Amino acid sequence: MAAQLSSALDTRGLDAESLEKQILDARLQGQLSRATALAQTLSEDADHRLLGMGLEIDNLATELSWNTESQTHDARIETLADTLIEHCNRKFSRVSASDAFQCGRGHFALSFLSGVRGQYYAAGVNGTQAIKAFESALERDPENLAIKLPLGMAYYYADHLPSFVRWVAPLLWFIPSGSSHKSLPYLRQVSETPGPYQDAALFVLGDLLIQSPTHRGSAWEYFAPIVTRYPENGRIHLALIGSYIVNDDWQKAETAVTSLREQIPNDAEQYRLMADMWWVYARWHQDKAIGEDAQRRLLKAQADEQPAWVRTSFELAQALAMETSGDRAAATSRYAAISQRDRWDAWPWLVDIANKRLEALQ
Repeated sequence: MAAQLSSALDTRGLDAESLEKQILDARLQGQLSRATALAQTLSEDADHRLLGMGLEIDNLATELSWNTESQTHDARIETLADTLIEHCNRKFSRVSASDAFQCGRGHFALSFLSGVRGQYYAAGVNGTQAIKAFESALERDPENLAIKLPLGMAYYYADHLPSFVRWVAPLLWFIPSGSSHKSLPYLRQVSETPGPYQDAALFVLGDLLIQSPTHRGSAWEYFAPIVTRYPENGRIHLALIGSYIVNDDWQKAETAVTSLREQIPNDAEQYRLMADMWWVYARWHQDKAIGEDAQRRLLKAQADEQPAWVRTSFELAQALAMETSGDRAAATSRYAAISQRDRWDAWPWLVDIANKRLEALQ
């Protein structure tokens, strides 16, 4: 960390554009601490204070999206957002396009934070204001692709609100109105145009498409090139693995797991454990042996230390490892618990595997 901070402080001779690119590159390389330190360095320049804060809040939101249960950065996100927002006070046309853009970043981060904390009123209010701010900035700076990336995301998420919020949306002014017909075209335009935000747009597009039953088959095409460009970022590797898994292409998933193991740093333990998890599924679906190394590491790990979105997947992989190791009683107990689980991360295909294993072991 000290080396990263030192590296950040050696950038005083760079212009803001160069420093912004370094921040975005560090984020894509998985070096979020360095990206944040660089953003804070940029914000020390009075002329680029809001840009630095906007980039920092994006870094923190990226980190939060990995593990939404973590509250480590909540206070900092709120502080940054409040500072960005106070420069426009929801009167976006009265400030510069640049300030409106940074203000939108503040509202967008607050919308995301409120959403993952279950505060849907605040999420709706800030979602609406984020879209208005981005639209105002883009209207006056239509060639700025950096604005189209979060605006495309905001449109998409506004059209995919939790069911309760969507049900009351026609009655309440604060629910953002999405524009899916603009969302993906904006994101594709950024992803197809060389520039500092191109690779980030590729990741966002892949992440959105992997959740769509009609488009998930093409999600891997967006992750594959950025895995090549950022081979040490385990999160991008995992996204590529996930794109193969949703298409039941377990052979390619196994190959992608092997690439992750070979390319990410040895101390990236959280990503290596998830690689072990997906390795179990890939091998199991192909009727191949799991292997003692992955089995041993999985059984030593604590499922409750994994991000919430992957917890049931992790527990089921552990159950498969238990069964393979000969501990049928522990595996049966775990399968039974998962088969009855009513939680958002207990995806149907996981429950289906648990039920099939229960039937086989009875």
